[in-house]
Amino acid sequence: MPFYLEYTVNQTAGIRSAVHGADIEEALAAASDVLTAAGCSTALLRFCPDAGPTAGEGDVVAVHTQTGGWEPA
Repeated sequence: MPFYLEYTVNQTAGIRSAVHGADIEEALAAASDVLTAAGCSTALLRFCPDAGPTAGEGDVVAVHTQTGGWEPA
């Protein structure tokens, strides 16, 4: 399924990355690994059936905050 993680590093660089996962649970686990490695505190996980969409496209399926973790959108 085409999931995309959008996040900001150091409040200056917006990043959009494809996240592999057969379903939302797998995508959230993979996205969590990316956020931990990047030292990011907030992010959006989007679903978009078309490959390669631009930033801001696709349905937001979950929102991540440092204090709350992943929450369904």
